[in-house]
Amino acid sequence: MTCDEFIPIAAEMQAHWWAFPIPASALDQYAADLADLPAENVAAAVAAHAAAGAERPPTAGQIRRRVAELELDAPSWDDARTALVAWRRGADRRRAAADAWECPRGECDGDLLVQVDERTARPCKCTAAYVRALRGLDELPALVGEFIGDGHATFSEICKFLDEENTTLEAQVRGRWREFIDRVISSRVLAALPEGSALRRLEAARQEDDSRRERHSEPRRLDMLSLVSGKAA
Repeated sequence: MTCDEFIPIAAEMQAHWWAFPIPASALDQYAADLADLPAENVAAAVAAHAAAGAERPPTAGQIRRRVAELELDAPSWDDARTALVAWRRGADRRRAAADAWECPRGECDGDLLVQVDERTARPCKCTAAYVRALRGLDELPALVGEFIGDGHATFSEICKFLDEENTTLEAQVRGRWREFIDRVISSRVLAALPEGSALRRLEAARQEDDSRRERHSEPRRLDMLSLVSGKAA
């Protein structure tokens, strides 16, 4: 986006937030900070900022973040929950298919083990495909599948709050969903920032802090392994 392209956007900002005049000197800075973004994306982000009832015009950073949000178009929690309900209902079907698993490579008898000799066996190369089929994450919207696949919520947690209507647990999972989406958006913003910029370093440090906190909940990632623990036994 050039400064000339930003001028009509700035006029819209001034119309929405007339109590906060934008100095002429700020136009070049806005244009420089947002130079890598298409003008139409910046205009859409400003319109979304206004539609959200913001009391002040957006900063360049806020515009960047709003652009990332619009591009991501993440499902709401209600939509994610609806997808999880359908995924939960398909668990028995996936388990039945897994019990009748046939190795697509023809290397094992469906038990995920390849006999090397009389006393030795190795995991079959079809194991990864088996796990993918059993988990069924491809049946979920991409972001919801990533949320579950990365261990932000376990299968047992999903079952518990859906089957038992455990509102406390659902609130916890919903909170993790919102944190997950926030991190995804922040990652997109970070990726668009110039290498070596102070803002990029600050954002990277914040994400590293988030990652350290997430690693404290690593046991959640192990829950999915229980789904396949009995296959090769």
